[in-house]
Amino acid sequence: KPEKRLQLNIMDYWTAFIDECPSLSDENIFFCVALVAHNKNIYKQIEKLFKKLRRNLGKKKGQITEFKFHNSDSKTRTYIAHSIQKLNLEIFGLIIDKNKRKIADTPENYGLIIRELLAITNKKKHSLSVILDKRYTNRNQYESFKEVLFTGLKNSYVVESVDSQTNSGLQLADFVVGIFNQKYNQLNTDLWKQMSSKIVKEV
Repeated sequence: KPEKRLQLNIMDYWTAFIDECPSLSDENIFFCVALVAHNKNIYKQIEKLFKKLRRNLGKKKGQITEFKFHNSDSKTRTYIAHSIQKLNLEIFGLIIDKNKRKIADTPENYGLIIRELLAITNKKKHSLSVILDKRYTNRNQYESFKEVLFTGLKNSYVVESVDSQTNSGLQLADFVVGIFNQKYNQLNTDLWKQMSSKIVKEV
């Protein structure tokens, strides 16, 4: 079982990438959310990881615009899980038991979930720049999400939504949460065991 620790230092510049799987409103038992945190010096290593992967697959950038867990083969998934062990990053996982209920995928519900995920990193004071996949094009929906998200948070966060096709950090978070989903909804822990040394907290 991974040690419950938090190494984030307020003097360091840390970025957190967040992704979720599967859809909040579907019939899977568990809804998984993952936060992958690292300092600014690691992002270039993550970019190189995906460049090397693309090169190993013999693909040009235009042929694979984005790596996603759900449409990757087992070899690619294993490569990513193994590479995670070598990176100086920290993983937090929030697993919600839906009891086979459908939950409305609203900005308010999503804001509550992301707020809870950020709260489990709060054992020490720190600041995070939080990057999410762009999911709300409607300004009112995005503002509703942020209003719920920031209610009650004690620490300082800067939240930004970006296109995951252009962001290697979000693509890595997609694989991490895909591995969580595989563990809880498919009862397969093979990949989870490979990245478990980087998991700080999983609740």
